Amino acid sequence: MSNPGTVARPWSTLQAVFEARKVFVAGDTLNIGTGDHGSPIITGLPTGDVTIQAQVDSNPTLNRLRFYNASNWRIVGLTIRPPNQWDGSLVPIVNIGTLCDHITITQCAIYSTLDSFGWTVADWQAKALTGFSSVAPYTIFTDNKLTNVNFGIVILHEAVHSDVSRNTITNFSGDGMRGLADNCKFEDNTVKNSYVIDGNHDDGFQSWSGGYGDIAVGAGVVENVILRGNIFVSCTDPNQPYKGQMQGIGCFDGYYKNWTVENNLVVTDMWQGLSFFGALNCRLVNNTVVKNPIDTFGFTPWLTVNPHKNGAQSTGNLVRNNLVWKLLGVGVSGIVDHNIVIGDPGVCFVDYKGFNFDLRSTSPAVNTGDSSDAPYSDIDGISRAVPFDVGAYEYSYSASGLLCYEGFNYATSANISQSSDSLTDFGWTGVTWSSVNDVTPSGLSYGALPTNGKAVSFSSNVEASRSIDTSLLGDEKCVTDMYGVRRLGKPGMTLWISFIIRADSVDTDGLKTCGLELLGSLVGGGSKLSIGDTGTSDKWSVKSYDTASSSIAIGVGQPTFLVVQITFMPGSNNDIVRLYVNPALNSAPLVANATLLGRDIGAFDRVLFKGSRVATGDEVRIGTSWTSVIGY
Repeated sequence: MSNPGTVARPWSTLQAVFEARKVFVAGDTLNIGTGDHGSPIITGLPTGDVTIQAQVDSNPTLNRLRFYNASNWRIVGLTIRPPNQWDGSLVPIVNIGTLCDHITITQCAIYSTLDSFGWTVADWQAKALTGFSSVAPYTIFTDNKLTNVNFGIVILHEAVHSDVSRNTITNFSGDGMRGLADNCKFEDNTVKNSYVIDGNHDDGFQSWSGGYGDIAVGAGVVENVILRGNIFVSCTDPNQPYKGQMQGIGCFDGYYKNWTVENNLVVTDMWQGLSFFGALNCRLVNNTVVKNPIDTFGFTPWLTVNPHKNGAQSTGNLVRNNLVWKLLGVGVSGIVDHNIVIGDPGVCFVDYKGFNFDLRSTSPAVNTGDSSDAPYSDIDGISRAVPFDVGAYEYSYSASGLLCYEGFNYATSANISQSSDSLTDFGWTGVTWSSVNDVTPSGLSYGALPTNGKAVSFSSNVEASRSIDTSLLGDEKCVTDMYGVRRLGKPGMTLWISFIIRADSVDTDGLKTCGLELLGSLVGGGSKLSIGDTGTSDKWSVKSYDTASSSIAIGVGQPTFLVVQITFMPGSNNDIVRLYVNPALNSAPLVANATLLGRDIGAFDRVLFKGSRVATGDEVRIGTSWTSVIGY
C-alpha cells in the first residue's frame, strides 16, 4: 500500500485500502478496476461526499460491503455478491451500521447468486442473503438491482430521512422492502417473485412501529412516509418453484401517521393487498390492487384500513380513486370516495393475463376519479387530465401505442374545415380536416369499438385530408427525407391503421373508389397506399401500384371496419401490407383477408378520405399495436 494510488501506480484492493486506514477528504474519488476487492468496511467522516466508483470499462466486484462510523460516502456502479464458495455468513450483502449517516448506494448490482435455478428450499434458507440493510439517517439507496435475496431492502427505525427509489428486487424469500423509520420515501421501486421457504410472513412492503428499546411492537408511531409509484408482483412465471404467499403492502402494527400511499400497483393472490391497521391522517389514493392472473392460491386481495390492534379507530384518512379487487372495512376510517371494485379485468385492463395493467379506453376507471388531493401524474409519469382516472394508471392514447386518433367529434357542419377543434382528436396538425365535406350527426359503429358519435361524409371526388404531427413522434418511428420533411414509417417498424367506412352509393361499373389514402406531403410526396374500395371488382382491397383484393364484397349502406398492418422493411420493395376486414376485436387475427408483398410503401405524413363514389368515414386510428387501433 506504499503506492500513491494513481493510474500508473494504483493501490491493490478496496478492502486493503481501508485496512490500511487511508484518509480521504470531501471531493475525493476512488476509481476501482476489474477484480475482486474483498469485503471492505468503509470508515471515515469527511465533511462532504467521497465517491467510490467503477473505473470506466471495468467490472470490480465486492464480496460484501459494510459501513461503520462513516459519513458522506457515495458508492456507484459496483457488483456486490458473496464469494463463489459461500462462507456461511448471514450478514447482509450491504450493511450500513451504527455511527453512520449520509451514505449513498446507487447503480449497483447486489445478489446472492445470479441464477437460483435448481436451488432447493435448503439452498434458499442457507444461501439467500439480505440484500441491503441500514440504520443510518439520510441513507440514499437508488437505481440498484437486487437478485435472489432473502429480505431485499431493510430501512430500520434509526434510518430516518432515507430515500429508497427506482430499485428492482427480483426473487426474494423474505420481505421485498421493510420501512420502519420516519420521514422516508419509497418511490418507483419494483418488487417481484416471492419464494416461500420458511414460516416468515412475506410482504412486498412491510412496516411496523416499535420493537426496539422499551417500545413493544405496535406501541409506537411511524410517521411522514411516502410510498409512491411502486410495483409489487407476487409471481410473474407460472412455472416458478416455491411460489410465495406474498401479501402486498402490509402495515399491520401501527400507528402510521401522515403517510402518502399513491400510484402503487399490487398484484397478488393473497388477502392483504394494501392494508393499514392503525392509520392516522394517511392518504391512500390512486392505487391499483389486483388478483395475480397466475392465481396460485386462489385468494382475493383487498384494500383495507382497520382499527389499531388495540381496538382504537383509524381516523382522518383519505381513501380515494383506488381500483381494487375488493374494498374492505374502510367506511369508518375517514373520507372514502371514487373507489372502484374491479368486475371484469378484461374490461378494465389492456391485457390482464399478460400483466399489462394500463387502462382500456372502455374501462370504468377512465374519467371517474376525483382530482382533489390526488397525484397529478400516474405511476408512469403520465400527466393526469381532469377528470382523473381511478387507479395507478391514467389512460393515455400514447401509452397504448396509439399515435393518431380522429373520431370526427366536431360540431355538425356542412363544412368540416370551418369546424372548431375537437376535444377528442389526437396526433394531428391544425384543428380540423381540409375539406368542404359534411360532418354527419350519426357516426359509424362496429361491435364494441369505442366511438365518438359522428362521422365525415365525402361526396364524389371531394377529398378530406389531414396531416400527422410527426414532431410528436420519436426518431425510432420517423424518417426525414431529402426535402427535410419528417414522415412516419421508419424501416424496421410495424404500423397499424384502422377506420370504419360505409359506401353510400352504388358502384355502377366496378371501378368506383372510396377509402383512406396514405400520402406524403406536397413536396416529394404522392400516394403511398390506398385502403378500401380501390376500384377492383367492388371488393375491399389495398393498393400500392398493384392491388391485393379480399373476397369480401362491398355492400352499400353497410359500415365496415378495416384494419391494415404495414411492416416497413429495410431496402427497396420489401414492405408487407396486410388487410383485415371486420376482424374480431378480442385478439389480433392470424390470417389476413388480403396481402401485398414486396412493396415500397415509403413513409407518409398525411391521410386522405376520397373516392369516386359517395361514402362516410369514421374512427381513424394509427398506432404501433393491434390493441392501439381497436380502441383499447
